Amino acid sequence: MPASLVIATEEGLTLELRLGSQPVSVGRAKDNTLRSDDRRMSRHHVVFRQREDSAYEVADVGSSYGTLLNGRLVKQETLKPQDWIRCGGLQIQLVERPALPDAPEVSLLTEATQGLKESRAQIKRLIEEQALLRREVGIAQEAEDRAKRLRDEAQDEIERLHDVIAALSHDKESLTTKLDELGKELRDRLSNKTDPRSEELAQKLAEANKQLDKHKARIAELEQKDATRVSAEAPLRKEVERLTDILKKRDQRELELQAALKPALIRIAELTRELEATRLELAHAHADLDDLQRGPRR
Repeated sequence: MPASLVIATEEGLTLELRLGSQPVSVGRAKDNTLRSDDRRMSRHHVVFRQREDSAYEVADVGSSYGTLLNGRLVKQETLKPQDWIRCGGLQIQLVERPALPDAPEVSLLTEATQGLKESRAQIKRLIEEQALLRREVGIAQEAEDRAKRLRDEAQDEIERLHDVIAALSHDKESLTTKLDELGKELRDRLSNKTDPRSEELAQKLAEANKQLDKHKARIAELEQKDATRVSAEAPLRKEVERLTDILKKRDQRELELQAALKPALIRIAELTRELEATRLELAHAHADLDDLQRGPRR
């Protein structure tokens, strides 16, 4: 009677693989009949084959973690129906059933399982990209905050310089007015040539001129400093604009990633439903097979 291997994974997925004259190999390598990514599996872990007397046997092909048959470690052993074999995270049972022409092929389950794995891997990649993007947004946000802080400090310094320039300009106007008054008084006294204070007024006028020149030089210096500050602030403004543009683009990318996650999740749900439907088909097929087996006996 033809035999099959019923394979159950730790995730709850069950597959059925028919045995024939060709050996069935299990392991992590791509050339195996049944491939598993379980790290507890060796690249070539175990082989199921039919002997010349039509009996089936299991053979461990040098695995690292070993192969258990009904709970005991084996290297090569003849199999009986309902025997349980454990290798890595797989539970495999040998069952005997007649062939069912209309039974769903295992490729349907394999294809659905592969699609589910690919969708989960895609979601994992999207989540990792989203996390990386959020870290980059955080770094850009910190740089933008630092640039804004420097710009605010520069703006405060510029305002302080403007206040100093305004105060100096006021002093300059006062000195100019006082200088004009002293000059007028000096000219009046020199025209009369009778006031002994003419020399004193001339001296005061000279001192006022010196003080006025100092104020002019100080104002020119502060105006130059103000111009330098304004020139230095221009790159900061450009940097803030650049960082703001980066943040906008990364926010847009995050929205795109969130939009990409939704169809992937929907696809996983669809694949899960397809798996359940395939399992139901298998169950119905097995039930029909049992009915066919009981029918001729009655």
